[in-house]
Amino acid sequence: MPAWWPFKRKPDIASLTEAFIADLKQQVQEQRAAHISRQALIKTLEIQTRLWEARSNEQEAQARLRAIRVIYQELQASLQADLQQGKNLEEAGDLEGAIACYETAVSDQIAVRFPYTRLFELYTQQGNYKQAQRVCQTAVSNPFLPQSARQHFQAKLNQLEAIHE
Repeated sequence: MPAWWPFKRKPDIASLTEAFIADLKQQVQEQRAAHISRQALIKTLEIQTRLWEARSNEQEAQARLRAIRVIYQELQASLQADLQQGKNLEEAGDLEGAIACYETAVSDQIAVRFPYTRLFELYTQQGNYKQAQRVCQTAVSNPFLPQSARQHFQAKLNQLEAIHE
């Protein structure tokens, strides 16, 4: 069709979705390179979802929502994979490998207590109380953890500081 043709076809929703997925993947890659945590990216995608849902009757909005869901699921799956790998390594007796996986989840500000708890327990079992304190401090400062979890780790931190001062 010539460029001047007035009746151009609009792109279909599938091609729009693919383009938005590619764009979002690029954005995630850039933000990860800038050390933005996966949990922060997930929270951003949740906010974007709410914004685009208000316009869900538009084709562009539908394509963006589909793309956001794809990237959201990929990020969630990668966080869960780190936790599962840590569990598997710990069960196999590879504590250093498990610690590395849990540390990755913690550095990504994961919003569940499990890796913080496991790291705390592993470090205290090893007598590495400074690392256990660091894990507690990280949990307390994680804005994505529920308040009850942050309070739990604050109590653990207070206990460690009282015992090891």
